[in-house]
Amino acid sequence: MKRTYSLMLVGVMALAPLARAVDRVVTTDAGTGAGSLTAAINALADGDRITFNIPPAAGEVHYIQVPTNGFPLITKNNITIDGYTQPGASPNTASIHAANNAALKIVITATNGNALSMKAACEAAWGSAIPNLGYGNDEQAILGFFQATNAVLKGVVIQSAPTTATSITAGTCKGICFAANSFENGGGQCQNWQICGCWFGVDPVTKQVAYMPNGSTVATPSICAASYRTQNAAGGSEPTWNYNQPGTIGVAARSATPRAEFNVFVTGYGYDSEGKNYRVSGNFYNILPDGVTPADMSAINGGAQMEMGILKSVVTLLASSSALTAMVSTMLTKATSAVVSGVVMGLPFIPTVFKMPRRTW
Repeated sequence: MKRTYSLMLVGVMALAPLARAVDRVVTTDAGTGAGSLTAAINALADGDRITFNIPPAAGEVHYIQVPTNGFPLITKNNITIDGYTQPGASPNTASIHAANNAALKIVITATNGNALSMKAACEAAWGSAIPNLGYGNDEQAILGFFQATNAVLKGVVIQSAPTTATSITAGTCKGICFAANSFENGGGQCQNWQICGCWFGVDPVTKQVAYMPNGSTVATPSICAASYRTQNAAGGSEPTWNYNQPGTIGVAARSATPRAEFNVFVTGYGYDSEGKNYRVSGNFYNILPDGVTPADMSAINGGAQMEMGILKSVVTLLASSSALTAMVSTMLTKATSAVVSGVVMGLPFIPTVFKMPRRTW
């Protein structure tokens, strides 16, 4: 007789609570307190998004002043700060050859002179000294990231005094800062970061150059963004240097929404880096959002800085093929494995728009 065996397994599964990414909503212009950007950063867990819903929400521009000693350092992974979530905000939809039509409603501003001392903040987050951290306390951030992978900042305006101060020291405002740990401390770094759809040193209402209260100093960081290496305590050669790479300013490779990721910079120094594998794509540099009006670089920060980090623009640069070659050579001394494409630049003392051809170096 054929026997049929029926086996029923009854499993008891212990379900651990699943951490789900949440939106940390900013509901006030105040720098600190309930509903503030400070509170949202402090509440972050991996994968969260910071969104904005600040009343009144009828299209007004909201200015969030950096608090004393800066916003908290961001150390969580897969974080997005999305200014386009503020009611009335919308990303750009025009091509790089047209006026940027983004509507930005969130301004994070350090025109009050406040910022975050990167060295002290990173060492406090780590719990001990990091001898060869890429930043000193006089290198100060409006938003600072440490060992935070996949960080995205989009849809906000950044304004600042060129020099800032903390309770530790006065310093240079370096806008958005990415910091790595040393390899001997585990090698944490800010991988795959992106700054997109943001305006620096621009008034989002008039779409003209933004100025400090004195009416003459441009309200833009001395350096808009920085990404520096960290070495082991004993120093050493490049294999012991830890970089925050890769990183993107503007349009990410194979982006599904490239036009929404265009940045606009009014700056004497757009980006300063130590490292490789950086991408700069789809940006206006010292061109106002209308796409044709150049910003006078000699007026930026009193003319003290006339270069633009890995996009270096020297006062003698002319729009000729030989000058382009010289510029690219200079650029590559700052960073290797760089991709530069779809960039519109205003050159000093030249009342025209110089459009860099789409090309990979």
